[in-house]
Amino acid sequence: IDTCLSTVYTVLSNYRASGWERAIYDAPRPGAPIKIEGKARAEITALACSEAPTGHCVWTLQMLADKAVELKFVEEISYGTVYNILKKTK
Repeated sequence: IDTCLSTVYTVLSNYRASGWERAIYDAPRPGAPIKIEGKARAEITALACSEAPTGHCVWTLQMLADKAVELKFVEEISYGTVYNILKKTK
């Protein structure tokens, strides 16, 4: 089944300790859910691709974050989140 020995050992250990359900299914993983989804991400990306405001050559991350809040794409957003959104686009 194209798996390594350590995976087999882990599944076997989980089965012995807690039964087949624990061996087959992963436990829920921690982590914060995505706060800014689909449409807002697309709007921020489109904004970044648009022409920069008068007096500026390019958009800065902070300018994009401020404009996204001003245009009510999101309630609040940091420039770091804008960076993370844009780094996943081409």
